[in-house]
Amino acid sequence: MQLKFPLTFNGAPLNELTFHRARVKEIKAINTAFELNQFEGGMTALSLLCGVDRKTLDDLDYEDMVAAMEEMKSFLPQPVPPTAG
Repeated sequence: MQLKFPLTFNGAPLNELTFHRARVKEIKAINTAFELNQFEGGMTALSLLCGVDRKTLDDLDYEDMVAAMEEMKSFLPQPVPPTAG
C-alpha cells in the first residue's frame, strides 16, 4: 500500500508497505502483544507483517497507520469455526 506521508527506513525513502501472510510464530508474538493492549497488538502485527521495525512505524502519520491497519487485516488468519463432533 502506498503511504500518503512517506518515511525513511534504513536510510532510504519508504513510500509503501508490503505485507505478507502471517506465520504461526508471528501470530504468537501478536497474541502476546495484544495481551498488553489492542494498540500494541496492532502495531506489533503491522511491524511483523510488513518487515518494518517498530521505531520506524512509530513515525507513521496517523492516517497512514489507520490505512495500514485496515490493509493488514486481509493478511491475518480468519478464525476457524469449531467442528461438530
